[in-house]
Amino acid sequence: MKDSSSNIKKWTALVRKIWDDPSLKEVVLADPHKFLSDNGFEIKKSQTVEIHEDTPNTLHLILPEKPSKDIPDETLSHIVAGY
Repeated sequence: MKDSSSNIKKWTALVRKIWDDPSLKEVVLADPHKFLSDNGFEIKKSQTVEIHEDTPNTLHLILPEKPSKDIPDETLSHIVAGY
């Protein structure tokens, strides 16, 4: 999932779809790799996909992979925020 801008838009649309149809949550949790691939994401077969749902008692934060080159803080803030 390298093209972050495009993937963020796709993921945002899928989150909305899952919120609107809660039965999709079971589908994405059962096989996230297939669900994402079926919805336009290019994910390596060797790559593991984990979906975590925030709850009132649990907050999941993602520590992004360190880029191969230095990036400005403004760019980093967009990566960390997911947009």
